[in-house]
Amino acid sequence: MRGVFHLRDATLSLESLTFAVDGAQVRLGGTYGVRSERLDFRGQLRLRATVSQTQTGWKSLVLKVFDPLFRKDGAGTVLPITITGTSNEPKFGVDMKKAVFSR
Repeated sequence: MRGVFHLRDATLSLESLTFAVDGAQVRLGGTYGVRSERLDFRGQLRLRATVSQTQTGWKSLVLKVFDPLFRKDGAGTVLPITITGTSNEPKFGVDMKKAVFSR
């Protein structure tokens, strides 16, 4: 895990936070309210696998047509992600419009 952070007025600002596990990398930036425990992060999930490779059976076959839409910069799948909510109830999201139409 790597990143740059600043703490001011009980708000932790994270810039260029990156972490990786085998086959995936996450790049995030945003804020965390130390007192409020509110999360507001935006970033990118990069997978080595294509969208179709994340599924099995008939779902994998259907998703093969979408692989080119999500492939980018050498990654099998690139998804713009958000993490919002609180530390007790985080909400994870994917901006599908941005994923498909940002080229």
